[in-house]
Amino acid sequence: MAEAVTRGVDQYSRFLTQIASCATQTLNIEKIANDAQLAPSSTRRYLEILADTMIAEQLECWNRGTKRKVASTTKLVFFDVGVVNALLEVDGYSPQNPNAGWQLEQYVGQELLAYRNYSNKRLHLGFWRSTDKFEVDYILGENCAIEVKHTEHVTERDLKGLHAISGEKKWKYKLVVSRDKERRRIGDVEILPVAHFLDDLWADRFI
Repeated sequence: MAEAVTRGVDQYSRFLTQIASCATQTLNIEKIANDAQLAPSSTRRYLEILADTMIAEQLECWNRGTKRKVASTTKLVFFDVGVVNALLEVDGYSPQNPNAGWQLEQYVGQELLAYRNYSNKRLHLGFWRSTDKFEVDYILGENCAIEVKHTEHVTERDLKGLHAISGEKKWKYKLVVSRDKERRRIGDVEILPVAHFLDDLWADRFI
């Protein structure tokens, strides 16, 4: 059935190019449809195909807080950053490349997806975005809030989203995954180099 829906190769090709540019971003279906010259209903159907074929998944916005109103949207994460690079005709990762920020966020997201699926622990995976524009990149389970920063030195100004979500509930783990060389802390926020974060994730530290 999915193959039959995508027989309109020109339409589906336009959709793939547009949706790849939305990796790790919150989705605006109407804008995507307009940019791809598609009906919103077709765009939603194609998004369902991406999920059914495990190419990309829409993450839901965490909405269990009580103080800030959250955005009514989803966020898209692909199963592999290489697929996104290929669709956008982007070269591989380089720290100096303007694409490096979303590539790192996508990489962390795909590892979280893989961990959730392989761990078989029925963990929620989502993100948080308030209507007043505070955001946390990923929420894992009920106790772990994760921000991804493509910087070699995280500072207090990078923690606005984590500080904001702290007002919604108490979190056991508040993390920033970055290109810092060593793990360290800023107050109650733990700064983790990417490799350290992945080691801890797959060792089940954050559940």
